[in-house]
Amino acid sequence: MGTKSHSAWRRAGLPAVIVPLLLFAPSSAVASKLVQGVLPLLEAKWCPASPLQEYKTVVLDPVWRNMSITDPAPIFDLPVVSIDLVVPQTECDEACRTEISRILAQTLNLWRQICLRCQSGTMAFLVDDDIVYVDTRIAKALRETDGAFFDKVLAASKLLFNLANAGDTGTGHVLATYAVVPREDPEIRQFCDNDTTPFNGMWPVKLSAALCDKEHSASTPPAMQVEFVRGAVCGNPDFIACGTPDKAIAIGLDGISYIGSAGTTVAQERSIIGDANGDRYSLASVLLHEAGHFLGLPHLPHEDLRTNLSAAMLTQVNDDTCLSITETTMLNSAADLGWLYRADSCGGLARPKWGAK
Repeated sequence: MGTKSHSAWRRAGLPAVIVPLLLFAPSSAVASKLVQGVLPLLEAKWCPASPLQEYKTVVLDPVWRNMSITDPAPIFDLPVVSIDLVVPQTECDEACRTEISRILAQTLNLWRQICLRCQSGTMAFLVDDDIVYVDTRIAKALRETDGAFFDKVLAASKLLFNLANAGDTGTGHVLATYAVVPREDPEIRQFCDNDTTPFNGMWPVKLSAALCDKEHSASTPPAMQVEFVRGAVCGNPDFIACGTPDKAIAIGLDGISYIGSAGTTVAQERSIIGDANGDRYSLASVLLHEAGHFLGLPHLPHEDLRTNLSAAMLTQVNDDTCLSITETTMLNSAADLGWLYRADSCGGLARPKWGAK
């Protein structure tokens, strides 16, 4: 069965359909720009006992930021992620694909807030073909700074290097989300139209590598392949999805209907992709779990935690799953490739009927 990424849709000459995301009315100075809006936070996927509320305790003491990492994992210095989202062309039109892309970006936005050992600006940019998700604070700096390309990069860099990955340490709540910006926006196109090689190894050259197909060897950001497939996922019919650290995510479609946004009753949600009469699962919950595998997290080892914790990295799908203090601890450990329990192979997400409940 054929599949298409955004670039394939563009080559086919199909119109771009942008799911309405506008949460604000742009000022007249910005109205001429192509900024599409701001992604709402997936608040339902932020556990009631916030992953960051114990930030100033021994559990997540700020000194952890300064702990040496022997062998940095990709997440340690990851300002840019290039997303390769592939969907079956006969089952998912452009609006469907855009909705999936949006939900994926929302889940990655939650993960990036809890890596306290990562460099500032973790996943500040997500590049998904025609769309670029940009940290709202950086988007504002690029948009409002006067001057030449260098001046804009300098203003954005000063901000990026001082971004706090943890958000508001007093309340434990996330402060930032993504602005949704078309690739053809002038503030984005400038990274292709200008020479970024003087910034070798830094975020501008990584962003240009993701945007412009430029060869920058070590500066090329890692690609996150997300593919929706028919047939057994990772060779196991009991899995609905699986994720390989630092490489790819596969989402199964057989007998499954993935529903949209998080936080409401499953029965009330609109199906986005899959079999209309299949078992209904929250796409945000599945992507949140598999993004954890992509970032190097293993499954939680104690399945009896299911009785009192909706942690994202449990082995069975759960529509109520959310990021907890457990995932915060695991992600900060996985920032070092030397962590004994870091995932090193594909991890599958099982249907709830499979295994002990």
